[in-house]
Amino acid sequence: MGAKALWLLKFSEFLPWRPHFCDTSKAMQKLRQKKNSLITSVLFGIIILTFVLWGGEQASGPSTTSLTTVNGEEVSYRDFQRILQGQLESYGQALGGGKPLSDSLVQIIERQVASGLVMQTVLAQEARKVGIVISDKEVLDQLSENTAFHDSEKGRFSPSIYTRILEANNIQPSHFESSIRTDIASERMRHLIENSILISDRELEDAYRIQNQKILLDIATYDTAVLKKAGRIKVSDAEAREYFEKHKGEFLTALRRKSMVATLSPEDLASSAIITDDEVQSFYETQVKDSKEPTWSIPQAHAYHLLISDTSEKGKVTASALLKSIRSSSGSGGLKAAFQQAAALNSEDYSNASRGGDLGYFSSSTMVKPFADAVFRSAKTGSIVGPVKTDFGYHLIYIEDLTGSRNSLSQRRKQIDYNIRRTKASDELKKIEASVASLLKKNDASVIESLRKLGFKVSETKAYDPQSRVSDLPYLLQQESFQAPLKTWMGPKSLQGSLYAFQVTEELNPKQMEYAEAKPQLERKMESALVEKVVKAEQDALRSGKITWTSLATKGAALNSHKDFKVFEVTSIPGLGESESIMRAVQGLTTEQPISSPLIHEGKWMIFKASQMSDLKGEIPAATKSKLREDLLSKKKVQMLNAFLDGIVKSARIPEDFRKKYNL
Repeated sequence: MGAKALWLLKFSEFLPWRPHFCDTSKAMQKLRQKKNSLITSVLFGIIILTFVLWGGEQASGPSTTSLTTVNGEEVSYRDFQRILQGQLESYGQALGGGKPLSDSLVQIIERQVASGLVMQTVLAQEARKVGIVISDKEVLDQLSENTAFHDSEKGRFSPSIYTRILEANNIQPSHFESSIRTDIASERMRHLIENSILISDRELEDAYRIQNQKILLDIATYDTAVLKKAGRIKVSDAEAREYFEKHKGEFLTALRRKSMVATLSPEDLASSAIITDDEVQSFYETQVKDSKEPTWSIPQAHAYHLLISDTSEKGKVTASALLKSIRSSSGSGGLKAAFQQAAALNSEDYSNASRGGDLGYFSSSTMVKPFADAVFRSAKTGSIVGPVKTDFGYHLIYIEDLTGSRNSLSQRRKQIDYNIRRTKASDELKKIEASVASLLKKNDASVIESLRKLGFKVSETKAYDPQSRVSDLPYLLQQESFQAPLKTWMGPKSLQGSLYAFQVTEELNPKQMEYAEAKPQLERKMESALVEKVVKAEQDALRSGKITWTSLATKGAALNSHKDFKVFEVTSIPGLGESESIMRAVQGLTTEQPISSPLIHEGKWMIFKASQMSDLKGEIPAATKSKLREDLLSKKKVQMLNAFLDGIVKSARIPEDFRKKYNL
């Protein structure tokens, strides 16, 4: 049930004061403010304001209608409704200026009110269990302390004023005094819990270390490619062949499949759609000419993109090579067609790869800045820009159209045409999809010809494995195809705006690789073993003092440092992300053992070194110790209270349907 102590406090703050008449408002407000301890202020607010919210109804006794029961004791539905109404009004004013709240927020507030009343009830029961009995004198003393009930002339408690205030708000004295008993009992329970809490010297020392331990953290990272270039690791052809002969069983091809794929894209339908000048003119007059929508009133671009998600220099090299290939293969088909084919096969943005990377029309504000700058600042239609680097990787971008800033028909014609065609294509796809579902159930030789008559392009893929890419089968369907039965048409599947059906035609079992086929894989494996050997040797040399840390740079390691690194307060190291194994290794470094054992992270071997460790072995300063103990005690009190409430609510006898409804 979360951080109950803090949540309950927030809950009580939102319970509104709604006086029956103004003469008693100040008095009742004082009632709400009379407590300042954590649990008392919380529970008193809930209990007392249950009665304050009666607001004019006659209340001759407890409600006979219960919200639920807790260990056989009823929780009043009337109280629930009154508090809930006040909560809804308060949240409505605070969040929406009095406007109706969303259904989801209303449900959350209902759950908070129900949980609060259950916790109030079960805590009062627990107080009785441990023998907390509140006498009449204690209740009277509590009432007497309240200046809300004082005679201003005599300066003391006045029974007549007390009675008038309760009558004005339709509160029965017995109910009010019962709430006072519950309030006192709750505070006693809080004291019982708090008095059982101690902070040991070990807890203080650990907390002090966590907050103050700092080190200079040095990191040496070994990259296989760098070590190869430096000549520190090398796998000869003879060594590779020897390894292959001894470990042939490790090098098998992946399970592969071939599929027949039927595709009907909106581009196919849109390109064949007949759009008249009258349609374009009508669309312009009704939806564009006087529109203030950004779609038609600010510059837009229509582009296709190809994404290589590697943000390193390697990603840029890959993207540049693809650009060169696209330009050289454009030929008679044109640059756009070559780009779309390359995107379908190579783009790692799977949301539009199968559509040739089509992004549709967009404005500069909808794209990340480097991408938008490349498209809107200097690009020309019919050209390719890139590689453009963003946080997503490297992009190649084909520019189909740039509208400019005006919404004239001449500038927006292509955009209007695109919208009309897309709308017609979408409508047509929906009609076709319904007929294809029944067609595929035939699952015979006639299916392919029937699909072609409907406009589908049907092709057979090359053999593919789960990691490879094929241009005519989207990546997600490619993964699904490995779960599909053989020789069975699957679909229709609407994906990325297109309609697909496929049939796995053949399965190719793994087979023994030839040496040439296995060579890249076995070389990577052998090189990794050699790198591990190098790193372990250098770690031993560092620990024995034979080499220095700075000398690692001359041996091919990349060195990084982090000053004042709070080793126990963080969960990750900048640049390395969150890794439990890395943090364990770093937190295990000591002045006696400042160098870690080698470990591998994301394919790279690393060694960590700690120095300039804070000396935290001496006595903790008295002022620091006192403040730290106070902070730890405060946190522990909240934790203990939460745990206590959690336990008694979980073990209470509450109807299961009520528990589920209010997530108790």
